[in-house]
Amino acid sequence: MKINYKNENRKYETNVVYQISIGMFDYIGQTSRPLEMRIKEHLYSKNSEVNQFIKANDIKEIKVKILYHLPSNKRLYNVETKAMAQYIVYNTKRIGYKTLINKDFKGLDKLSIKELKDLIAKY
Repeated sequence: MKINYKNENRKYETNVVYQISIGMFDYIGQTSRPLEMRIKEHLYSKNSEVNQFIKANDIKEIKVKILYHLPSNKRLYNVETKAMAQYIVYNTKRIGYKTLINKDFKGLDKLSIKELKDLIAKY
């Protein structure tokens, strides 16, 4: 499996919200541990949504980028929710949240565009 980091020297950063791009599909997550460690868990854990998607679709390469870097892990969950909401709002013209492979949308897929934009503004 080839892993392309948008910025190779940032793969050791902690307290990040990140995006894994797998073809035209994406996964958004957060980690307080080094990003590289979390990505490896996605790739090798049998319970990982990313691992299951990769195996089901015979994927050979993924792209990883950091969306947000925070000074501590206190707001990671909120910022991850914001990133998912932004993804849904700004990708609706391109099939929308259906290209986001996260199983847990936190109910975001049931909100209107206005409600999503309000949530984005909140965080």
